[in-house]
Amino acid sequence: MPGTTSDLGDGVLRRSATSLASAALTLVVTLALVGVAGPVRAAAYGTDATDGTHPTALAAPHRSAHQPGTPAPPPAMPSPLDASGPAQVQALAQQYQNDIKADQQKADQLQTEKGTLDQRATDLQTREGALSTESLSLVGQANALEKQAQDLDTAITAHNNAPHVFTLPDEEAEYEAYNAEKARLDAQKATLQSQIDTLNGQITRIQGDKTKADADQTQLDADIETHNDAVTALEQDVSRLADERQQVLGRIAELLQNYADVQGACTCSAATGADQSEPPAAAAPPPQARALPSGGGDQAAPTRTAYTPVGGGSEPASGATAPALAPTVNPTPVRVTLAPSTVSGLSSKQTQNLNPSQTFDGLIPEANGNYAAAQVQPPPGAPVPPGQKAFSDVINNGGKATTSIGGKPATVDRVVPVTADPAANPGGDIPRPAPTPARSTRRQLPKWGADPNQPVTQSYPPVSLDTLRSTLDDKGLGDLADQYDFEYAPVIVDANGYPLYGSAPVDAAGNPLRGATGKPVFQFSNLGLKNPDQAVRSFTGDLVERDLALTGRPRFKEYQYMTGPQQRNGRTAVGFRYQRLVTGLKYEEIWLLDGELIKVDGGPGANGYIYEAKWTGNEGDKKEPYYSLNNPQWDTTKAVDQAARLLALNRALRGPGVRYVISSPEGAATFTTLFRDYFSTEMASGELQLEYVPATGMK
Repeated sequence: MPGTTSDLGDGVLRRSATSLASAALTLVVTLALVGVAGPVRAAAYGTDATDGTHPTALAAPHRSAHQPGTPAPPPAMPSPLDASGPAQVQALAQQYQNDIKADQQKADQLQTEKGTLDQRATDLQTREGALSTESLSLVGQANALEKQAQDLDTAITAHNNAPHVFTLPDEEAEYEAYNAEKARLDAQKATLQSQIDTLNGQITRIQGDKTKADADQTQLDADIETHNDAVTALEQDVSRLADERQQVLGRIAELLQNYADVQGACTCSAATGADQSEPPAAAAPPPQARALPSGGGDQAAPTRTAYTPVGGGSEPASGATAPALAPTVNPTPVRVTLAPSTVSGLSSKQTQNLNPSQTFDGLIPEANGNYAAAQVQPPPGAPVPPGQKAFSDVINNGGKATTSIGGKPATVDRVVPVTADPAANPGGDIPRPAPTPARSTRRQLPKWGADPNQPVTQSYPPVSLDTLRSTLDDKGLGDLADQYDFEYAPVIVDANGYPLYGSAPVDAAGNPLRGATGKPVFQFSNLGLKNPDQAVRSFTGDLVERDLALTGRPRFKEYQYMTGPQQRNGRTAVGFRYQRLVTGLKYEEIWLLDGELIKVDGGPGANGYIYEAKWTGNEGDKKEPYYSLNNPQWDTTKAVDQAARLLALNRALRGPGVRYVISSPEGAATFTTLFRDYFSTEMASGELQLEYVPATGMK
């Protein structure tokens, strides 16, 4: 019997060699690699296996069916609205900006989220790629082990089929050889089994990594879907914003038109009886007109700049006459505003980048009495700004636009793209005339302020500029003065109609305007040159104030007491008396912020609040008070503008808020209605408050 020893009776010892079959090699390979449909199992190897099965080769790995999705980018936000203009325009534009701001924050968050999702998808793809590479390596190892197992199976089968009963001692050598072969095959079996165990351990690890990658892919797909849903919702909000922009734009166009009409009426009434001639630009220019007349007072005609039209420009609007091929353009920037009727006929798509007004580089007179706006094009390769293109497209497609020349409205019926010819003085800036001071965008010009677009009769300053330079040199300020080209402008006002003694003007980009020698311009008005001492203060004081204003920091300027004319004005006098009752002060404070003067009745007090007192009559007065929406003299723009200024000063001072103190319930109701329309956020937060304080005890 195999595996036993026995005595055969002939005295010859007979020993059976142990068959290897009792210890046949067992090879079990379990492979579950990334992308494999199921595990691969190898059957037992050896003569005891009766079904003839062997390990099957691994299928090539493939990517997960859950491909990383594509996070959608957030939609582009509408362009901001130009807020220049009266307070009502600013309020409308600001409200729209607040709406955009909320969606812009969502867009920024979604953009950040998209970047995170993209990175997660990239990382997951990298992980899957590494798993795929390792899977291919294990497939090769499994195939090699299968070949070794097959060879070992053949060797074991041959060993077990060989005679394995030996007679000793005659067949001692054969017996030892058979057992040595068995030991060698056992060792090969053990080594191969160890390799298989190691391979199975690697497979188990990769299977865990695959499960984790699948879970991460599922979560990523869900997060991408949530992200894309949020993008879709934001796209709907942006679509509504586009419709809102179209409506707000139409309203702003109406306000600007009304404001221009009021400004024109103010200019005409101010000019009545004055010793001024009708400005040349008030009438339609003759066909031979080549450029706009200069503005800004009795200055010499400014240096003109030649412009060359850009080829392939838009066709002129119907009825317009094309300008000469090389028109000479007054390079002074000019503001052009679209008519309300034009804006109302535009779609939301046409208005998504459109502003109600646009600054152009000059005007070109046309034979039909209208003007073409000259727009200097950006450098080669640079795109035209979207807002500029949208405005030009509207005009060149028949839209109506207007501007003001010498206080009179003028029609702009087309936009001509031009390029500035090289300057004659290479390397230096083109000398430019002092620009016309901007017309007030917040209030009518005061009665004492001459229209800066109208010429004046005086052509020389009270103190000559040469005398001023000599005086500055004597005071040790000659080096500072030498940094500027001095110019004389009889009347200089700021954007709000307040007079200026002197000013260092800048262009739309904030760059200083250059004079005849290429230095920054410093202008002096009649007020600034009324005597030598004032002339020096005009120069040094404006530079200091301008430096402070550019920092955005508020600065207390002075106290202002009631003047004689104010005391004789009944309404002004009683208003000042009520102001004194509320604040306990006999004066107002004048503050400077961002180059603007702001009047403050009281404060900031000990509690930090700024106070504004409003005399609206006593409770129950039968006479219609001035501060009433029903009063024809009521100026909503002025009231809203004042509140906006006080709120800006409060924020710059980091104060708690502004408090309006009203003398009657009727007046308090008027201001409450007004401020809820224009300052709903400030009213809700308590930054803007109203109090009814009767005039009891007023002296």
